[in-house]
Amino acid sequence: MSYDPAQHHRRSIRLKEYDYSWPAWYYITVCMKGKECVSGLVLNDRIRLSQIGTVAYKCWIDIPRHFPNVELDKHVIMPNHVHGIVILNSRNDTEPIERRGVQLNAPTGNVYRECHQKQK
Repeated sequence: MSYDPAQHHRRSIRLKEYDYSWPAWYYITVCMKGKECVSGLVLNDRIRLSQIGTVAYKCWIDIPRHFPNVELDKHVIMPNHVHGIVILNSRNDTEPIERRGVQLNAPTGNVYRECHQKQK
């Protein structure tokens, strides 16, 4: 199933006045181009990363090396997207770390089934 903008209407859940560069915990989703299942195959309820999935994993793990005030929490690489929690720490002791609730609007329940059907 490829991404069809006429069928897949996504609205931004970003807060218009919120500065996302502030120290906080952020839940992010990064989708593969065209929502194609290129990052791996699901076998026995586990993902076997493809070469692209391995690159995505290495890039994810490498983020704190490029941005010293960033920490990573949990992440998961799925066949056509990556979910993860990025922690932006304060750049000095005067900026507090804020933890906010996040609303999700990216359903992932059928991703494994859809990608698995493409693999056949």
